[in-house]
Amino acid sequence: MTWTAPPVERAKQLSTLGTVTERQMLEGWLRWHRETLLAKYAGLEPSQLARATVEPSNR
Repeated sequence: MTWTAPPVERAKQLSTLGTVTERQMLEGWLRWHRETLLAKYAGLEPSQLARATVEPSNR
């Protein structure tokens, strides 16, 4: 069995949050970043997710 990143739909834009508490803003930002990662990885297979996209630095 292999895992494939699921498609994701954005909940709402950050600019539409309006006046919210500090906690609600933090939770909104965290949700937005999680959704961003899922959107970028949607449809990739485990071998694609494990592959390094940039060579390691020698420094």
